[in-house]
Amino acid sequence: MTLKRDLDGWLWHRPRFPKRPERSVQTRIAIRERFGNVQPVEPPSRDLDQLLARVAYEFGQDSLSSLSPRDRRMLPWILFYPPGQEHGWLGRDARFTKTAISLLEHSKPAVLGALVTVLLKCYPDCSTLDTWRTFVRDQVMRHRSIRLDRWRERQEQYGLFEVDGPRRLAAACHADPTAATATLEEAGLNGLLAEARFLTLTVRAYLESMNSRLESGDTSAEDLSSRLEFLIHDGALRVPELRGVVGDDLLLPFADSPPSESVQETLRKFFLGIYGDPRANAGAWLGVSDEAKDVMRKWLVARVLEAFFAVLDRTALDRHWQDRKAFWTVYLKQGVVEDAWIALGKDAMRLLPAALRDQPHATLSYGDESQSVLLMRIAGATIAEWSHNGKCVMWLPGSDRAPSLDHKVYDRRALRYYNADHAVIHHQGLWRDRTSRWIRDNTGVRYTGSW
Repeated sequence: MTLKRDLDGWLWHRPRFPKRPERSVQTRIAIRERFGNVQPVEPPSRDLDQLLARVAYEFGQDSLSSLSPRDRRMLPWILFYPPGQEHGWLGRDARFTKTAISLLEHSKPAVLGALVTVLLKCYPDCSTLDTWRTFVRDQVMRHRSIRLDRWRERQEQYGLFEVDGPRRLAAACHADPTAATATLEEAGLNGLLAEARFLTLTVRAYLESMNSRLESGDTSAEDLSSRLEFLIHDGALRVPELRGVVGDDLLLPFADSPPSESVQETLRKFFLGIYGDPRANAGAWLGVSDEAKDVMRKWLVARVLEAFFAVLDRTALDRHWQDRKAFWTVYLKQGVVEDAWIALGKDAMRLLPAALRDQPHATLSYGDESQSVLLMRIAGATIAEWSHNGKCVMWLPGSDRAPSLDHKVYDRRALRYYNADHAVIHHQGLWRDRTSRWIRDNTGVRYTGSW
């Protein structure tokens, strides 16, 4: 009988030993999670100003070798400092870059971690970017340190430090738009890097891809909605400085031809929620091209006409209102109504249905407070359609007397026939023929409906 059998007979149970030291593994994982995601703390600006002065002086003496150990540890923080003064950044200078890298290549992981943060935060548009990017990539991949392990994994997964790093990360966000925000977190773009320039470039690349999808028609309303969510963070644009780019990239694909109604409604809700109505909240649309704003105005026209005729429906003082609604709806469906805006008297405001209470509008001053007016622009001509059996008042394209369609208050006298180029009375016969003929003769737009 072997010794093993003897022991088996003697021990009432066989002791089991773990294949791996489980507690040690768990402890390592806990340490890695605790310290691997810790971001460095940026030194106070006063310290950085003083360090920058010392480093600039030493570099002027053609050497950085006399820098103290503390100054060398803090060196990454002044490479692209101070903010907003890019032309003076030391890290843009090729000779300084070569000298600084020779000092940093033997640095401890904590210093290299600070360099990673500084590079992604500033991501300078300069000739030395590739040198810094390559150096950081090589150091991250070479070191085996808890402080750099996560960055090595991010490099392997997303290619952050490759020449097209932002575009690669944008592609990862597009691959699963419902998890795009989590992808940014996983890539380390949070905390100190939540407003990093690398993130700005990533969102810019994300928008370029969305623009291509919209131009090709390769997106559904559901898909578009999930992709738009990535652009929002805490109820506002994730990157506010891209406000103009967002507007142009998402709206200009439809400058010549409208999208499907579902896609249009998805984009309309997005812009109304984040930007507001371009006529009532012009400041939020700063940076967006006029052409893109025109697309949005066209999409809002139908809702403006709906609000105006809802008021007429409730007053029922105009026996021709149903004919007028049908008449202008034809122009709307033709897609020639470039913009529309309503001005309501105080009494008329109360007549808006609950579903339209959030519809932006102007107010009418002076005179009958129950009246309202619909302002439209068709091929450059301005038209004021009055309620209560009022006249349809028209201004020629380019007329100096034509009212703007973005005021918050209108004096009703400025919108009357005696201040216009032409007017048609609704209760007279042939008003539709006279109105459509004037529009055709002065804008070239033909009425395609019948009566």
